[in-house]
Amino acid sequence: MLVALASGSALAGFVVSSLMFAAAHRYQGIAGVVATGLTGLVFVAFYFASGALWLAIAAHIIVDLNSLVIRPAVTGAWRPRRI
Repeated sequence: MLVALASGSALAGFVVSSLMFAAAHRYQGIAGVVATGLTGLVFVAFYFASGALWLAIAAHIIVDLNSLVIRPAVTGAWRPRRI
């Protein structure tokens, strides 16, 4: 949002925020950066369409819950290890 306000261009804010979101996920490798960059574009679109940041945050929470909680629970990746 700051980039959009400073530049006067919503498109610039859209692009810069998505690139920053992707860069924050560089630990995932190039495929992860591309995937999160595209997901970041969707999150920014939610924000620009609604004007509410909570919608983008909620979408991020849903994505994280799916990949970190729901899928591992369904696939059995959470099975306790026997010592």
